[in-house]
Amino acid sequence: MAKIETEGGAVPPSGTRDGIVTYWVGSQLRQRRKPTTRYGANRSERILRNEEIFRMVQRHIRLHRTTLAVTMEHDSAHNAGNVYFGANKAPLRAALAGLADNWLATGEHAGDEEIELAIAAYAKTHPGEIVVVRHRDFCEQRLCGAWPTPFVCYGRRDGRRVEL
Repeated sequence: MAKIETEGGAVPPSGTRDGIVTYWVGSQLRQRRKPTTRYGANRSERILRNEEIFRMVQRHIRLHRTTLAVTMEHDSAHNAGNVYFGANKAPLRAALAGLADNWLATGEHAGDEEIELAIAAYAKTHPGEIVVVRHRDFCEQRLCGAWPTPFVCYGRRDGRRVEL
């Protein structure tokens, strides 16, 4: 940061110069850099594609939030949706890549039904890659097609059947 020098007790001005903002907080004079955007106005196709895939994953998680809250082990620092995404990041990205490419070409966002169909098709051709139950109280389960309705889990210790 620039060093502020004053002559004869003059009060330094507040304002912006060369990307540095000078301002007063009480009797203290502070400086900070002006915020800049993370990406330029012309973001690459790779960045746009990744952002669209993330949007679609968030929509998928939102549809199944109540089920994931029961079936995925989570704590106060990590909600069930984040744990689900962490466990399934690569397969979900692969499942939704075609829809993201379509969005880049046409500008049309995929609907919830299209997102679910793409994930179901991927799960059918790659059975066992998408984890839907990972919890200490239930046996681990993986998606092998469409998201099941009703969703059934089995207890790890007693084999009890839990329907969600």
